Amino acid sequence: GQNHYLNFVLLLPALYLLWQGRRKLTRFFWIGALLALIISLPFLIGPAFASLMDALLNGRLAQRNSARAVAVSAESFLAFAELLSGADLPRWAGIHRDLFLERLPIRGALPLFYGVSLLAALSAMWLAFRSLVRRDALTPVRVTLLLWLLCAPLGTAITWFPIFNDHYLLPSHAAAYLCIGACLGDWLRRPSRAQRALIAIGGAALIAIVALQAWLQLEFLAFVGKYATPNGFSTPLGMYMQARQAILAERPEQVLARLDGQYIGYNEQASIWNFLLYDVPTVRFLQAGIEVYPSAPTLFISHRCDSAEGQTFYWRRDPISGAPEGCFHITHNGPTFDPSGFTPFSQQARFANTAQLTAFRWQPESGCLALAWQAEAPAHGVVSDFFQGAVKFYNAAGELVAQADGYFWNGRYWRKGDLIVRTFCADSVRERAEQIAFVRIGLYTIEDRRDERLFHNVAVLNADGTPIGQFLELKLR
Repeated sequence: GQNHYLNFVLLLPALYLLWQGRRKLTRFFWIGALLALIISLPFLIGPAFASLMDALLNGRLAQRNSARAVAVSAESFLAFAELLSGADLPRWAGIHRDLFLERLPIRGALPLFYGVSLLAALSAMWLAFRSLVRRDALTPVRVTLLLWLLCAPLGTAITWFPIFNDHYLLPSHAAAYLCIGACLGDWLRRPSRAQRALIAIGGAALIAIVALQAWLQLEFLAFVGKYATPNGFSTPLGMYMQARQAILAERPEQVLARLDGQYIGYNEQASIWNFLLYDVPTVRFLQAGIEVYPSAPTLFISHRCDSAEGQTFYWRRDPISGAPEGCFHITHNGPTFDPSGFTPFSQQARFANTAQLTAFRWQPESGCLALAWQAEAPAHGVVSDFFQGAVKFYNAAGELVAQADGYFWNGRYWRKGDLIVRTFCADSVRERAEQIAFVRIGLYTIEDRRDERLFHNVAVLNADGTPIGQFLELKLR
């Protein structure tokens, strides 16, 4: 979110331009400004209600980092110089950065890339000098470029955010090159002999650096396109395309994917495959601890690189060991449900979202309780379909001794006839298994408000649809 909030720094050059042209502004401009404000209101009200602005001010947007003391820091200007130079590109090779640099025939030339940053700084100094000493019709243009160039580094020079990210500097990125062009334009009008010499030297240096940058980028793309780069450049999209073509060639009605999770927009591979398989009627994603046995023919995709059945598409390989960093495995043969060890649940009760418990398997030695479910249709809770499972373990006296609450399968994925098996495990359950006599099962969704967290329980209904509570009870001994 902060990457987008940082665009507010562009108000500085924008307000300067409005001031310069204030006498030419008509009522149509003010009508447009009013309309722009109305359009912006949802983007201002939303963060206010979601406490995002408070989080920004208090430095709480980074989950694993504490807020920094507000101070003035030069890190934004240093990072801007590195960003303009492109000399930090090798860091995207991740843990193999040094190996990538070793393979570059002229790796010692990387410091020369800072010549672009130096040219941008010298050009900015020239534009500032020209604007102060010799004002003319182009002075507003020069001042605008300077404000544009400096707005992002200045806006991030104060440490009001938890962690600095060079993405915050992107609003000013293009201004650096425009400043170089504006400076060159000034010098080309009536160049002196000294200026001609400087233009020739600077132009030759710039061309050489840009050529080196282009060469470095080609070398880098060749490296990350072939070798795995953990903690760096992620798996290229081309690695997905062969698997995508194989899936589409099957013309499946349903795809069930066990990749990195079920949450689209949060889990990276689930989000990518949700996009790549947009033309498949039904695409669903699994989370660890959830098994689904579809009632209709389904194509399965997973990371099971050791499977002999189906098709396997490998990703990039480690440059040292040669081992693949992963794979996509495609098969029609999904897991088969094994009912052994499961106890049927005969109670004719179901949850209001159509989820119905059909069987359970209690494994006290591992502290795990597997619950087999069926549902009639996709479901949605009060605020989302991110259902959570409430699993509370009690002793014979009715005292709570352990719990194993956890995520459930998202309601959007439910289909009639499918069997859903969710296994809940906890160390506290295993350690106190001898005390456990029964367990209560519930489903709920979570709503986070400004100052509180609400839990919305799903009602339990009897056979005729009458609410009878919020939990199902299973006797375990």
